[in-house]
Amino acid sequence: MKNKSWCCLLKKDYVLSLVIALLIILIISYTINVTSKYEKDIDANEIKTLRVGILPNFKPYCYISDTQTYQGFNIDVLNTIALKYGFNVEFYVIPEHEIMTYLVTDRVDCVLGMDYGYIPKDYIESSVSFFDTKMSIFVKKDNYDIKEIKDLASKRISMQREDPYINKLEDFGNTRIFKADDVDTSLKMLSYGIVDAYVGDKYVSIDYINSDEYSDKIKIILEEDCDWMSSMIFLKQDIELVEIINAGFEKISSDGTLDYVKRKWFGQSVKNKIEIQKFISYLLIISVFFSLAMGIVARINRILKKEVEQRTNDINKEKNLKEAIIDSLMEGLIFIDLNNNIYSENYSALKIMEEDSSILNKNLFDLKNSLLFERDHIEQAKNKRIKFVQLESKLTRDGNSKYIQYNITPVLDNNKLIGLTISFKDITEEKNMMKKIINKDKLESVGRLTAGIAHEIRNPLTSINMYIKLLPEKIDNIIFREQILEDMPKEIKRLNNIIKNLLDYASPNKANKTLLNLYDELGFVLRFLRSQLKDNNIELITNIDKNIDIVFDAQQFKQIIINIVINAIDALKNVNNPQIIISAYKDDSNVCLEICDNGKGISEEEYRNIFEPFFTTKEEGYGLGLSIVTQLVKENNSEIFVDDKYINGAKFIISVPCKT
Repeated sequence: MKNKSWCCLLKKDYVLSLVIALLIILIISYTINVTSKYEKDIDANEIKTLRVGILPNFKPYCYISDTQTYQGFNIDVLNTIALKYGFNVEFYVIPEHEIMTYLVTDRVDCVLGMDYGYIPKDYIESSVSFFDTKMSIFVKKDNYDIKEIKDLASKRISMQREDPYINKLEDFGNTRIFKADDVDTSLKMLSYGIVDAYVGDKYVSIDYINSDEYSDKIKIILEEDCDWMSSMIFLKQDIELVEIINAGFEKISSDGTLDYVKRKWFGQSVKNKIEIQKFISYLLIISVFFSLAMGIVARINRILKKEVEQRTNDINKEKNLKEAIIDSLMEGLIFIDLNNNIYSENYSALKIMEEDSSILNKNLFDLKNSLLFERDHIEQAKNKRIKFVQLESKLTRDGNSKYIQYNITPVLDNNKLIGLTISFKDITEEKNMMKKIINKDKLESVGRLTAGIAHEIRNPLTSINMYIKLLPEKIDNIIFREQILEDMPKEIKRLNNIIKNLLDYASPNKANKTLLNLYDELGFVLRFLRSQLKDNNIELITNIDKNIDIVFDAQQFKQIIINIVINAIDALKNVNNPQIIISAYKDDSNVCLEICDNGKGISEEEYRNIFEPFFTTKEEGYGLGLSIVTQLVKENNSEIFVDDKYINGAKFIISVPCKT
């Protein structure tokens, strides 16, 4: 049953194909009749003389001979057409780039054989081309470096002295041109290796290439149509002249005159025009095969159509799934073009940016919460094609602060920037939680300092107590009274500074960056930790220049140093000759503070996770100390990292930008 249906389908398609073939034959016959009628209706009696502008250096198409007469293939074709219609032709040499001037000022009626590429097509009408000229590149058969015109850059090429293409190649990529008097000389230069390629007209050169001397040595690698060498242009209003030239060309083509002219100038036999009857026969044969193929193709098309529909459905499902996945992300995601217009969004983006409706096709910086993104970062990402990771911004409105963290990624298509992808998330809760953790850690650090504080307070109290005990005995001693008046205010002031610094450290103040002397600040912190260092027999070595200043929040600096030194003290338990070395140095743009210990060191896994929240190697601890340290360092525009090449223990390095 299926075979029968298939046969019926083929029979129907075959009949349809025959009908199409007959229609084609009728159309061709009608076209022939119309063409013949058109040729008969052409009336050139009104033309007395046709004034033609030419360039006289396009041999063999158009040139001035030694006898100062106009010669060439184009000249003969035009003279033959004029002879057919009984009008005269006058030739005028005109500059190539003044074609329109000569036409508009009526100094010539038309122009033959020039480059018309720069003339607006709205003003001119072209005739048929007298000859399908082709510019070709000839190279040795073993040359595979030159494949197209651009490969001629910086190469040596030979050309005929009068070749019209010389003008196009003289300034092409440092190409060096060797001009010869004829084709044979140009080909000899190529054959002997003097040049890398020969450029010339295909039909002028083909007889030489096919000769025994060159046939096994030279090949053609390119043919480029250049019809402008044998076509004419007229002003739009002179369309009747165009019709006369086209009709005349049709006549000399059909009666064999054109073939004679071609043989005269190109020295080779040219294909005769295919007879209409032979063309129709070939067309019928092709139509039969086409009709058979059409039935098969129709069947295949139906199968392919179903396959395409199925594939389209699959693609749509895949697209919808991807969109659903993107919409389900907790992070906001938008794509902007180079003008900052939004062309993609997801649900989380609308929620984080507090938008009630779609923001597609809107400008990012016209939105109410556009200040969440730094315009400078976005412009830098576009101009420098660089990616920004984990940028943070803060927006305060009606007393409420909102924090977001965002990444900017350039999007390239074939290495061309087409826009930016911005992914972002709301980290307000994380920020608030981190502030609470930092304050809690600060209070815990105060507890660790208790022993050191007690020791620091004991010294001034002891001095004051001593003076009070001696006061009854030496009240009348003038020197004693002067001494007590000098020393007791100092000790009281010392006590006050200790308590003030402790209270300042414990209070949850906002970051307030000031100019600090590194030597003095470290000295104050380490004084409180001295008792813990002494209890653990740890030797403390400092190498700090007294003239190094940094811009940092004083209380946050203390908290950072306490955390790192306390960790070092814990790491030095059960270590022989425990030692902590603190040093600082200054380079061109940063102050580097190094804190080293000679403990057991840090493993590879610990290096990767040491600054992550809740990562700890201690039996008791929450793993938040170094995470808080990292946060505080970042808030002061600084960096902290561990030297993974240090083999004598652990080394922490804090890099602080030099004060400006």
